[in-house]
Amino acid sequence: MKKINYNEMLMMLWNQSPTVAAIGDWGNWTNQEKKLFDSLLKTEELEKAIILISDNYNIENTISDNIVLKYASDHDIKLINWNCMKGFERSYQKIKNDLNIRKIIVKSNQSDLNLIIEAFGKENVIVIDVEAQDLNDLNLKAMKEALLTGDLEQYKKLSGGNFTFTGHVVKGKQIGRQIGFPTANINTEHKLKIIQGVYWVKVTLPNEDFFRWGIASFRDNTDGVEVFETNILDFNKDIYGWRMEVELVKFIRPNTKVNSLDELKELIEADKNNALEFIKNYK
Repeated sequence: MKKINYNEMLMMLWNQSPTVAAIGDWGNWTNQEKKLFDSLLKTEELEKAIILISDNYNIENTISDNIVLKYASDHDIKLINWNCMKGFERSYQKIKNDLNIRKIIVKSNQSDLNLIIEAFGKENVIVIDVEAQDLNDLNLKAMKEALLTGDLEQYKKLSGGNFTFTGHVVKGKQIGRQIGFPTANINTEHKLKIIQGVYWVKVTLPNEDFFRWGIASFRDNTDGVEVFETNILDFNKDIYGWRMEVELVKFIRPNTKVNSLDELKELIEADKNNALEFIKNYK
């Protein structure tokens, strides 16, 4: 089942079959989204899709896009990743026309419900009543707790996949480069809801259909900027400005204070040796 990446700059039609789509906060899936999803599954006359509204690469979400895609695919449902670009007004009329969406399913507390009804027509909008207690989802709370404690195995068991996020690589202080461990840095703006520390990660770069292993440190730098720094193994290329996807595989340890560059290099070398041993046995 395919994923459609869509934004307001695209001017072409996708030659889509007539589709019924549901809009929800899929990155923080509670019982409210379950009601939406169950309603979508009951529709029969049209192809089905869910619309994932993607702001800031969904870095604040508890359930990452790869997990939402897998769940949609398991139910033979398309995923439309609607990237709302800065400077563009969110146009439901445009997404309706471009993607041939005939009906839309939304929650009764959808913030822009009136705009959706205006774009699709009242007769084509299915409104699902939700209640405040539907937000009290114990499974979602448990996933958040797993990310904040570094229990990635528990997170994967609860969610069905590893936590993944994306961001653009920015220039850092280049301390890692000085000691032979250059890093690709993503500023997370204190929005990434995971425990700070050292991780083994998989990294996917644009136009690559494979992943690369990396060792990452998530921390506040000396300027107070929260940054996710990844040393991509066996890789030394300038990728400033590139959009990079990071998949958390294992939380290794909390960050450790060091007193010199030599001490930092020794610590990273130990992490690398442990990582190489882990990768050999990884399934």
